[in-house]
Amino acid sequence: MSEISISGDVRELIEESVAWRMFSLAFERPRNGWRDHVDAIAHDANDDTVRAIALMAQEQADEALFLEVFGPGGAVSPREVAYRGFADPGHVLAELEAIYHAFAYEPASEECPDHVSVEAGFVGYLRMKQAFARIVGDEEAERLSAEASAMFIKEHLGAIAAGLAKRFDDDDSFYIASAAKLMRETIGDVEIREEVAPPDDDGEMSCAGGCPVGET
Repeated sequence: MSEISISGDVRELIEESVAWRMFSLAFERPRNGWRDHVDAIAHDANDDTVRAIALMAQEQADEALFLEVFGPGGAVSPREVAYRGFADPGHVLAELEAIYHAFAYEPASEECPDHVSVEAGFVGYLRMKQAFARIVGDEEAERLSAEASAMFIKEHLGAIAAGLAKRFDDDDSFYIASAAKLMRETIGDVEIREEVAPPDDDGEMSCAGGCPVGET
């Protein structure tokens, strides 16, 4: 059986997939088997920052802490609908379900489709599909995976990443905050889809709670 040659570009995609897997785990409720996945990243990741977050998670993570941050009534919302302004929640969820189905993504998660852990896991999944497509020389599949991840970040995950990074205020001593900061840095400067208020009965734009000064 011939060996598969893995190029530097493929290794980079695999490392990106590992980083996105770490983001997904960092924002997921610790449960049976969770720590085993984190331990694997702590031992195998080549990126020092990703490995450091995994080690931090090993030391800090527990269910009570997670619920304090992301649980019902927690300090921070982990769901996309909380960061999408006037977007219809039902439409957002339906759109996500359709995207996941199109790429055969079936997250082993208890969370909603718009939860940050599920969305980060999807980007990692696409990175791995892109790496495999490059290995086998399927240029069309590689292109589709790359374009899908870029569009998904712009249309969905980017809004959560920006929101979480602001709410945690660069706290490098907490694994969830560190993961949020690194995820935002990994995404970089992307154009994030913004929602506008629907027109009122007179056809004018309205803002819930009042518009900012100088805007209509």
